[in-house]
Amino acid sequence: DGKGPLPVYADAGLTRWDSASYTGTARGLQENGNTALYAFLGNQVAKFSPSGSGSTIGGLIGSGKVFTAINQAANPQIGIVTADLQYYILSTATDTLAISADGDLPPVNSIDFLNGYFIFSTQDGEIWHTQPNDADNINALSFATAESDSDGLVRVKAHKGFVFALGQKSLEIWRDVGTTPFAFQPEDADIDIGCAAGHSVVEVADGLAWVDNFRNVRL
Repeated sequence: DGKGPLPVYADAGLTRWDSASYTGTARGLQENGNTALYAFLGNQVAKFSPSGSGSTIGGLIGSGKVFTAINQAANPQIGIVTADLQYYILSTATDTLAISADGDLPPVNSIDFLNGYFIFSTQDGEIWHTQPNDADNINALSFATAESDSDGLVRVKAHKGFVFALGQKSLEIWRDVGTTPFAFQPEDADIDIGCAAGHSVVEVADGLAWVDNFRNVRL
């Protein structure tokens, strides 16, 4: 019942947080507590301070988005898995980046962290993990296969103490039971819902959301 048109007000909008200039496409971000933010920008790796100042600390080959995770080592290590199935380790102690030297790990397509372990998936349907808080130490027997379907894995995602192994046509939920050399076993291994894209998997307030193999958004 207003006597005039609805008022419209201008807003200042967002302000830029960082003071650096990078031209590379954003491929991924990884926070190290409240001390630093690592950004993978094109073929550059940049480190930002809490105040927003940035510096280049290394390079990353290839293109496409990356998966990242950080462990709980005294000087945390950041694991990076690229679109071309390479596994890099970034040392936050020295701000150096290198491909993993452990020859036991096959080509992997995603990474996450749970209970001290970096956890990986492969296109062949295998789940691997590192030794606790040691990014470059992988036992040749620290793996198992998601066997409910013959599809390969698209993504592993840690959520609420479980590992979700999302395949092309199915998914499985695994629990850490502390066994060696592989620490996990399936909790629920016959769910006929797949994942269309690994980077669609995100944590939301009520659980996980992702785009399934029929292009529906699942929660």
